[in-house]
Amino acid sequence: MLSSAQYTEPQESQWCLDSGATSHMCYDKKSFCELNSNKKCDVYTATEQTVESGGIGDVKVKVTLKDSKVNDIKLKDAMLVPQFRSNLLSVSRMTDNGYPVTFKKKNAFVNRQDGSTALIAKRQGQLYVVDEAEQSQILEASDVKDNNLLRWHQRFGHLNLRNLNKLNSQEW
Repeated sequence: MLSSAQYTEPQESQWCLDSGATSHMCYDKKSFCELNSNKKCDVYTATEQTVESGGIGDVKVKVTLKDSKVNDIKLKDAMLVPQFRSNLLSVSRMTDNGYPVTFKKKNAFVNRQDGSTALIAKRQGQLYVVDEAEQSQILEASDVKDNNLLRWHQRFGHLNLRNLNKLNSQEW
């Protein structure tokens, strides 16, 4: 009997819902709005390896809902794990903080306590993935009076916010 699993590796601007993760985990230090590099701990992986986190802090993620509304999500006490190739959203951490998660065939929904939708994950293969909002969606959602950021977003072929900020922070 032959079996094949379709695996799609998440992109840089994606977060995977993970029911086995005990904490939110992010591999990009630049994603943290607050980071305590002195607060480190061991992370045990599914392959039974142990890696040390680079610290613990808060990450802000902008996600797009069905109505193209951009929603800001703050992930508290996320671990910096630069050895990982994808970002993980801990299902247990979300439910412990009062955000119920509902899995459907094509989507997963994370709701607030008032029942409104905080974020939507789309199923890609065997993973439920949350896409960060594209730069154009963020610019449309905010009332931007300075078109400079929009201009550079367009010049770089509609590059997303994270990568545009990376380019901006590079020392040439």
